[in-house]
Amino acid sequence: MLVNGYESAADRMLREIADEQGDRVTLKPRLADVIDVDGMGGLPRRTKSYALAAHLDFVMVDKATSRGRFAVELDGHQHFNDPATLERDALKDELCERAGLPLLRITSGFARKVGRWRVLAYLAEAFYRSEAFFEAQEQGHIPHDEPFDMGSFIVRDGQGRISFDTLDAGVILAFHQNYRAGRLPALLPDVFSMDLPEQRAVQAYGWLAVAPDRYLLARTIVRRFLFQGIGPSDLAEQLTMVEIGNLAQQWLDGEAVAVDGRTLRKAVTEVQAAIDAGGLLMAAFGDALRAGGAEGPILRRGPDGPPERRHMRRR
Repeated sequence: MLVNGYESAADRMLREIADEQGDRVTLKPRLADVIDVDGMGGLPRRTKSYALAAHLDFVMVDKATSRGRFAVELDGHQHFNDPATLERDALKDELCERAGLPLLRITSGFARKVGRWRVLAYLAEAFYRSEAFFEAQEQGHIPHDEPFDMGSFIVRDGQGRISFDTLDAGVILAFHQNYRAGRLPALLPDVFSMDLPEQRAVQAYGWLAVAPDRYLLARTIVRRFLFQGIGPSDLAEQLTMVEIGNLAQQWLDGEAVAVDGRTLRKAVTEVQAAIDAGGLLMAAFGDALRAGGAEGPILRRGPDGPPERRHMRRR
């Protein structure tokens, strides 16, 4: 039974995706009906009891085999800060991971339109493209050492222009155009993503100096999830890039959306703390702060080593 508008919207979107892919969606199935709980040896009694009682919000099912392709959980605010909810989420994540069932956790922003995509449709597309990619690897059409990356796919828009098929492709193009035209002082913003272990979430910050002591600042938090085709860090980075792009357009339109250096330093301090603690997941950085006169975090090696991916510029 659907209990609110968010669930109804997710149900509609997933059914549209299922129709396009030749699959079907099941609503609120028992977790034990989707994964083989009895076949999991060594489960603690409490974990098994939870597995037998728990439900999943949605499961995308292969029509031909009746096998669950992936599950979707729609998480509200309590999934970020309620200890009992977080504990149950951890159990469900562990069980789905052991069963090999990709589990996508989304929040109320899943229906947001970004470029040509709704966020949930983009995430599902990443899954299905990765399935086709891995099948092509097994057949020898793609080298086995080639990683899957949604940012490697190219599309044409209605005017025949080529771009990468990501949520932030449009704003990245706009950044390039505005920089070349002299309207913005840096090519792209700096973006950093970090783990928030206590909230089972991933956070991304992005910033760009637009004038002395004036900065565009964006922050995105997404649930941590174990999915196929895209990870939470990449999603948070793309959504943050989109938000900075929206702020940049507002700034160029004369709106007072920039913050001062004091506000920026709070974000930089938080990113620096993540770096020092070894919790930095991804960094895309360059000279985005030069025009404002501020300094960014020091990307030194944390106690657990460097971040997963560190690069100067993406696309």
